[in-house]
Amino acid sequence: MTVEQYLHTSFEVEPDYIDGKLVRRHVGSLPHACAKGRMLELLSGLQGFSWDAYLSLTLIMSPTRCRVADVVAFANKIEKDYPDEPGELAIEILEREDRFGEMMQRLSDYRVWGIKHVWLVDPWNYNLYIYDSTGLHEVSSFELPEFGARILPAQIFDQTPQQ
Repeated sequence: MTVEQYLHTSFEVEPDYIDGKLVRRHVGSLPHACAKGRMLELLSGLQGFSWDAYLSLTLIMSPTRCRVADVVAFANKIEKDYPDEPGELAIEILEREDRFGEMMQRLSDYRVWGIKHVWLVDPWNYNLYIYDSTGLHEVSSFELPEFGARILPAQIFDQTPQQ
């Protein structure tokens, strides 16, 4: 399958496209959906935050690699149906079925492509992580220093224990 075929095919759940292969994404649980929606809400409500944020947007990272970001934000208006230039922020929300190595590759792809802020939200354990040039780090809050913005776990999670 080519990128063009991938972009013009309908899927029940949009997979990633990696080196000519479709790679299943784990999505669909209530904790995942709630955290995803909450992150979009919080980003939209930040003072001085002039980026446009989107849910489940397909990003064309190269002729052989497309990722579907849970949440992605762009400083500039997007003119294409499928952005091929990096945004400012990418957020992934963990699902129970996600594998560590696959998630690390996904986060690395965002950084290598040029996304400045790469965040990981774990709605199962109420943890926040950033992925930067030195790897994955647990943090007590998400920070956007250029906007003086801070997002705390209590703003994201319904702290009801998961079954």
